[in-house]
Amino acid sequence: MKKGIFAGLRCVAVFAATLLLCFALLLLSALIPNGAIEENMKASALTFKTAEAFPSSGGTLNTVSDNYADAILLGISWNMGRGDPITAILDTGYNSGGKAGANYGLYLTVFEGADPDTDYTRYAHGSAAFLRFFHLFTDIKGVKLIGGACILILLCLNLALLFIKGHRGLCAALAAAFLLIGFWNISLSLEYIPTFIIALLILPAYILLEKRGDTPLLLLSAAGGTLTAFFDFLTTETVVLLLPMAMVTAIRGTESRLGNLRENIFLYLKNVAAFLGGYGSLFIFKWAAATAVTGENKFLAALSSAGQRVNGEIEGINGPLSALPAALLANLTAALGGEDGARINYPLAIGGTLLFLGLLASFIFLFRRPDVDFTAGGLLLILAAAVPLRFMVLSNHSYLHCFFTHRALVVTIFALLAVAALNTRLCPVKKGKKKIKKRGAKG
Repeated sequence: MKKGIFAGLRCVAVFAATLLLCFALLLLSALIPNGAIEENMKASALTFKTAEAFPSSGGTLNTVSDNYADAILLGISWNMGRGDPITAILDTGYNSGGKAGANYGLYLTVFEGADPDTDYTRYAHGSAAFLRFFHLFTDIKGVKLIGGACILILLCLNLALLFIKGHRGLCAALAAAFLLIGFWNISLSLEYIPTFIIALLILPAYILLEKRGDTPLLLLSAAGGTLTAFFDFLTTETVVLLLPMAMVTAIRGTESRLGNLRENIFLYLKNVAAFLGGYGSLFIFKWAAATAVTGENKFLAALSSAGQRVNGEIEGINGPLSALPAALLANLTAALGGEDGARINYPLAIGGTLLFLGLLASFIFLFRRPDVDFTAGGLLLILAAAVPLRFMVLSNHSYLHCFFTHRALVVTIFALLAVAALNTRLCPVKKGKKKIKKRGAKG
C-alpha cells in the first residue's frame, strides 16, 4: 500500500515538473518580440492566404494536409507575442477570417494586426512555442521539414537501439508499422507531428528502463500524458502511451519474463491511470489558469466541445450505433489509401483489413514455434484493439478527422506484427525466468 502511494506521489511530482517546464518554455517563446519573427511569419501567412483548408497532395485521405488547423496554430502563436505574456499564453484565440476562413484570418492577424475573435483556450497549444522559436530563422515550410526530419531521426535511433539489443524481429515490426502508415506524410501538417516526436522520444527510455521494474514506466507514462496534452490537439494521442507499452510487452515476451496475464493487465491499468492523470490534469490546469486571468469560465466551452467529439452528429450517419463502425471504417479506409472525398470505402476497408490479417495468420501458421506464447499474444491483441476502441468512443472526431487519426493504427499494426514475431521461428525467444525481479522492486 505504501509503495503504491509513494509511486503515485512520484507521478504527481513528475507531472508538476513537466508542467512547469512546458509552460516555462511557452512563456520564454512569448517573450520573443513579434518583430523578430515578423518576416518569416509573413511568409507563412502568405503561404496559407489562398491555400485550400484541406488539400490532398496525392488525392488520397492519407495525404490530406490540415491547413485550417495550422493557420489557427500560427495565429495563436503570433498572438502570444502581443500584450502581457502570461495572459497571452493562457487566453489563447485566433482570428477566424469571417467568411474567408481561418487561412485569411492568419493573414489579417500578421499583416493588419487583426485581433482574435475566436476563443481557443481549451488546448494548451504548446507547439506554438517551437513555432515562435523556429520562425526566428525559417517559415512554415522549414518548420515542417524540421518536424519530418526529427521523426525520421528518432525512428532510426529507436530501430538502431532495438537492433543493438538483439530485438531484430521487433525492429523489423516497428519499421514495417511506420512504413505501413506512411510516416513520411506526418509532416504534411504541423499538428500531425508532436505526438510522434513525443512517442519516439520517450520510447528508448521505456526500452532501457523496463528491466528496473514497473515504477519507471509509470513515471514515463505520467510525463507522456502531460506532454501530449500540452503539445497535441487530439490527433493520435494514444500512440504516446500504447506504442511504448506494446514494445515493453513484446520485449518481456521475447525474454520469457512477462509474467501472467493478470499482473500485466494491472500494469496496463496503472499506466493508463498515470497517463490520463497527467493528460487530464494539464487540461484542468490550463482551463483554471485561463479562467483566472480572463474572469470567464473556460470549463464550460471546453467540456461542451468534448461532448461534441463523443456524441456529436455526423452528416449521413444515422444514430450513435451507426457512428461507431463508421468511425472505424473511415480510419481503415484512410490507412489503406482510400480516395479523398469519400470517408468510407467498404471493399477497401474490409477487404484490405481481412487480407492483412489473413497474410499475418498464414505467416504465423507456416513459421510458428511449437511453444506459442499465448500470454504475450493476448496482451498484444488487447493493446492492438485499444486504438479501434478509441476511434469508436470518439466516433464524431475520428470519423470527421480520419485523414490524421488513422495514423494511430501504427500501434495496432506494430502489436499484430509483434505477435507474429514472438510466435514464429524468425524471432527467437530467450528462455529464462519469468521475471527478473519483483514488480516495482526498483525505480
